Amino acid sequence: GQHDMRTILVIGFSILCAIAVAEDQAPFVIKRPSGPAVAGDTNPVTVGEAAATFDRINGLYASVLQISAPSGEVHASKPIAPPSHPISRSEVISALMRLYKKAEPAFTVTPKPVPVDYPRLVIDVPSVKSDLVMLIERGCIAGYSPLATGSKKTLTVSEFGDSVGFFLSRIGEMTHTSSPKWTPYLRGIN
Repeated sequence: GQHDMRTILVIGFSILCAIAVAEDQAPFVIKRPSGPAVAGDTNPVTVGEAAATFDRINGLYASVLQISAPSGEVHASKPIAPPSHPISRSEVISALMRLYKKAEPAFTVTPKPVPVDYPRLVIDVPSVKSDLVMLIERGCIAGYSPLATGSKKTLTVSEFGDSVGFFLSRIGEMTHTSSPKWTPYLRGIN
């Protein structure tokens, strides 16, 4: 009883003293590196880099979603320009649209449409604008992102990676059947 309470108080006091002494010491400082997050991040993504990424996604579709390409299908990474040339934002949007349509048969969820801020959209190829709007409405492209509203014709490595990651997270959400046990809105809980 009382002896145990004293022991707990002594241990607690000892821990508080140790923390106070540790705070008097110079704190451990984490230095953030200066410069771009990715080496060469100011360089645009090339057609070859984008093609490799889209080919990898096609492979994942085949293995994870069990979606195989019909014979003669044009891959999302169809050659647009020499591999060393920068890929344009409109070409990335077109490739993402082809990937979206390829995954569509595996969709199990239709999310609520995301509002589109039309005046902010910046696209250099008018025929791609309808694809951009549809992908934003489906939540596959962020409405306020370098891909949708950027002023440059190309994307940096990190901008491209963010766009592809955002796209794949939504595709994963739409092709996954949620468990009512862990998804409150499927159980009617708000």
